[in-house]
Amino acid sequence: MVFQNIKNYFIFVRKNKANYLLFNKQLVFSEIAGLIAGLIVAEASKSFNKIENSFYSGITDYCASLGFFFIIYYYDNKKYYINLNRSNRFKEIIKSALSIWPSIIIADVAYIISRPYFQYLLLVHGLETGLSAAIAHFLAFAVFNLIAIGSKSIMDYIRK
Repeated sequence: MVFQNIKNYFIFVRKNKANYLLFNKQLVFSEIAGLIAGLIVAEASKSFNKIENSFYSGITDYCASLGFFFIIYYYDNKKYYINLNRSNRFKEIIKSALSIWPSIIIADVAYIISRPYFQYLLLVHGLETGLSAAIAHFLAFAVFNLIAIGSKSIMDYIRK
């Protein structure tokens, strides 16, 4: 029974591959925006102590990623709501984007905790501020991406 469920899950993911590739594209592009914003803040706040620098650049990184995700998601899904006027289309797309969030909340929490933590560890070990912010971003993004795509696909499979 368990093996059949696992097999059915992988069949489901394979059938919905295009949706998960689109979702991954949205995550990657939003993470690039977060990386740039986090690097700017890390460099601007390098006179602060290591904990403050890690915290501020981590929060900026997350907020920029989230904001850019909504922008990309909006433009990728606009074609599905073309028959609605602009304000109703915006509301429906944002509602759709927010409906994804419960399935990836664990990934958000992992990112929010791991990004500043990784940067702090790298700063303590003597890495330069910008380099530590970039490496921390990529490590936290790997954690986030694995959890987000995995949890979204599992939730989609359960809801089917």
